Amino acid sequence: MNSYRSHRPRAWRTPGIGVPALALLLALQALPGRPGAAEPGPDLSDIAWSRLLFVATEAAAEVSAEVRLTPVPPEELGALLPADSQAERSPGTGAMLMTGHVKIKRYGKAFKTETWFLTGDGAALKRRRLKTGKEPSQQTFWYLAEGVRRERADPGARKENKLPPEQWTRVREHFYPFGPPRNGCTTVTDPLVLVLMARTAMGPQAPSQDGLCAFNKKTLHHTSWKPAATRKLEVDYKLVGGTTPTRVKRRVAARKAILKSKAAYGAGKKPDPFELFEMTGDIAIWLDESSRLPLQSSGEVSGIGRVTFALTEATLRP
Repeated sequence: MNSYRSHRPRAWRTPGIGVPALALLLALQALPGRPGAAEPGPDLSDIAWSRLLFVATEAAAEVSAEVRLTPVPPEELGALLPADSQAERSPGTGAMLMTGHVKIKRYGKAFKTETWFLTGDGAALKRRRLKTGKEPSQQTFWYLAEGVRRERADPGARKENKLPPEQWTRVREHFYPFGPPRNGCTTVTDPLVLVLMARTAMGPQAPSQDGLCAFNKKTLHHTSWKPAATRKLEVDYKLVGGTTPTRVKRRVAARKAILKSKAAYGAGKKPDPFELFEMTGDIAIWLDESSRLPLQSSGEVSGIGRVTFALTEATLRP
């Protein structure tokens, strides 16, 4: 039931592959999940990077997307979760914070999403989404055992627009059940975390994605990544994995993964389109076949059309 309450750039090196760049790329390939090794399962604790920056290849779009990964100390995890969190039913022992920041300069909008999730299976624990611009808002989602609890905060008056979200006075709450019995979803994750799971679609012995679901806006979706074409892709990005950033500019073998989604529960007659990085429609990611580093993503952005994001910076985890 709804309720309402009032209250409170460093310089790049010479183009090409130098010794530092080669060493970093070899380090990427040596990590779990590379071709020739056992295919990766749902465990997300071995992701090789800590930051990725993508910029739309269509200059007129003026859209960028940044992703960061940060480990969550065990002592901080308990304070994040309500007593009935779905963490109670998940095998993961570690957790990470994934932050996505999308900027759409044309409309003066920015969207910041923070998602806390378990590394064991990708189960989402909490999500906070802040929208800035002319009509700011903040939504906080708690992923519980039987559904998602959402709190939405908006400025109660125009004079509150410049205040932090914690001081906005128009706050509403809603609960979205998963449906009985969780509609066959063994893991309920957040759309942002699906970026990390795209690599599971690669390889002839890729693990099953049956039971993988994601909650998007008001609806629970069955989701999966489907492998598609392989082709040579031109890349040009800055790789940071030590004291000196290195430019990687070459053609690499890349595999395309297409995101499939189908509303499972709570959709009503017309479900909201599934959304990832403010993209809808046919969402796809191209991954480096050797390192499984995301190189490109594409989809429809509202008011702009089809947009392709290309990797421009990647930072490896220490």
